[in-house]
Amino acid sequence: MSFTPSRRISAAVIVLLVGSVLLGPGISTADAGGNPATPGNFTGKAFDQCSAPSQRAMNVWRRHSPYRGVGVYISGASRACHQRHLTRTWVRKQLAHGWKLLPIHVGPQASCNRHAHLRGHRISANPRRSYARARAQGRAEARSAVRAARRLGLSRGSTIFYDLEAFSTRSASCRNSSLRFLSSWTQGLRSHGYVSGVYSSASSGIKLLDRARWARSGLTLPQQIWVADWNGRANTHSSYLHAGSWTNSRVKQYRGGHTERHGGVAINIDSNYVDLRVHRTRKATHHAKVHHTTKHHTKAQHPKHHATRKHQAHWVYLPGGSTPEVQNPVADRLCTTRRLNLATYFSTGVFRRENLHARLQCVLKQNGLYPHDVNGYWGRRTAFSVNKLQSGSDRKVRTTMTRGDWVSLLVTGNHTSWLRRGVRGADVVRVQRALHAAGVYGVYITGRYDRATQRAVKTYQRRVGIRATGTVGAKTWRYLAKGRV
Repeated sequence: MSFTPSRRISAAVIVLLVGSVLLGPGISTADAGGNPATPGNFTGKAFDQCSAPSQRAMNVWRRHSPYRGVGVYISGASRACHQRHLTRTWVRKQLAHGWKLLPIHVGPQASCNRHAHLRGHRISANPRRSYARARAQGRAEARSAVRAARRLGLSRGSTIFYDLEAFSTRSASCRNSSLRFLSSWTQGLRSHGYVSGVYSSASSGIKLLDRARWARSGLTLPQQIWVADWNGRANTHSSYLHAGSWTNSRVKQYRGGHTERHGGVAINIDSNYVDLRVHRTRKATHHAKVHHTTKHHTKAQHPKHHATRKHQAHWVYLPGGSTPEVQNPVADRLCTTRRLNLATYFSTGVFRRENLHARLQCVLKQNGLYPHDVNGYWGRRTAFSVNKLQSGSDRKVRTTMTRGDWVSLLVTGNHTSWLRRGVRGADVVRVQRALHAAGVYGVYITGRYDRATQRAVKTYQRRVGIRATGTVGAKTWRYLAKGRV
């Protein structure tokens, strides 16, 4: 599918909001009383319609239609229709009758969505401070949606889906601002106890989210997705998604606008198939700050670790455990381990893969090559730092950061100790990152030199033409430092 048609967004700039969802000045901390979280666990068919149907229509369709879920537009400045029937009482009755509600919020759209009626209702594409304006918009929309949900009696634990219509993905600033907006949307909803969902075209918004997921982008991804892929098949499969992405956390809109009649009542709807399961998660482990720059695993917490020695090891979270990061700590909120551990490190430069710029600045700063604030903007300072790295590692000085440059940068500052099975520590972290940059996969960044790391090292050694020992000694360090790929 090269293009997925949009949902209905009205050409009117001023949208009439029903009194029951007018937003108050603040967000109450009280839960919506009595109603179950929705949709919760649900597998089956759902429909969505621009305006919430009347109670009579809902009763008839409950008895005669194959649908058991209904998408409802609860809020947002880009919402299309006047919700005459949508009230707190309407919500309570549908939930009591066994309907599963899928609340939808329609706010600012992607900056490259050029529909005229969206003027003034777009996500900011300003890249300053890592798209700070777009992130602020995402948080604001989350607050707005939460207020509307609570006015309608939608309890904590309910999912609210952000409706991001189809858009062109050719513009990097459009892609990056949209992803950061959705990341903040998710953070905002979760902070108030709601589940984050995103509706978008399979070929644009959903495809970008899936790429961000597999690239370990560091973005906060939605817990559930609603895929618009009008292939006519009532399932949650889409060719635009990896099979392992959002398992049991998908809705698919498989048919666009059409009229169906059940029990003598006709409604113009979109048809969806739902496969949602509530995944219980453990509460996050608490952490204590160390030197106000990194986090310390509570399991290792001990008074002796608070010594103020200049070269004390710092600890950071990594998938699968904690490992000491002995390089210079980076006092910047954008430089977290999660952001730096990527599945692959692509070539980047001015106007190229802008989502990597902040991560590049973090690693440069960690190694003393970028003594400035991290802003995600490729300017003179970033270019100078990259050239300094390239000249220092005897690599060709150029206007881009190549994969070989990433390999060289990611092993800078190591102790170059001999690494083998069973070894743990920051040197292992850096080698694992460098292997990803070199295009050698099948290894997680854990800080543990396990069997997978040994196999990956052998693959790298064969690729660059040295003896495949599976250990990292002086020669392998030298090849990595020179950025050989």
